[in-house]
Amino acid sequence: MFFAVPYNDGWQATVNGRPAKASYDVKVGDILEITFGARTLRIRVLEVKDTVGKDAASSLYEVIES
Repeated sequence: MFFAVPYNDGWQATVNGRPAKASYDVKVGDILEITFGARTLRIRVLEVKDTVGKDAASSLYEVIES
């Protein structure tokens, strides 16, 4: 599973407090922080799978702060 960083104006992403690089290999326990505009979303990775349906995708992470 890769963490694709959006390189648009107004977006910023970190993994475990460090600036995210494109195609970072996400690991269980990683804390992802995505800032877009004035909103920041922090999530913790609970599980990593190669493929998953959209209905099950939300079980792979937990929202820490939104």
